[in-house]
Amino acid sequence: MRKWMLISLMSVTVLVLGACQGSGVESVNADQALELLANDPSIVLLDVREYSEHIEKRIEGSQLLSLSVIEVLLENQFPNKETTFIVYCRSGRRSAEAIQIMLEKGYQNIYDLGGLNDWPYETISGRPS
Repeated sequence: MRKWMLISLMSVTVLVLGACQGSGVESVNADQALELLANDPSIVLLDVREYSEHIEKRIEGSQLLSLSVIEVLLENQFPNKETTFIVYCRSGRRSAEAIQIMLEKGYQNIYDLGGLNDWPYETISGRPS
């Protein structure tokens, strides 16, 4: 029984990893994200945390689209599915969930920055202007 469960778990893991690799999503670190943003100002730096977190601390230039509403508002806010995104949250969990939703909706040009906890550079706070 345990052997069957282990084999099933391994199979699911392989399928999930294969789906992620074929999705066009690439993980980037802070340095890579800054370079991408500097080279292409059309890239959307997407914060998928909640509003209260966003005004407390965020990467300058980021746009907020909380995970709690991304499924409903993504296509209205970003109708061009060719848009390139760099997605982040606090720790990386919500960014991964948001990216999965984005992929299901047909967006393919996505970089996963992970969490703001790992961002070594300056951040800003306050209400966006």
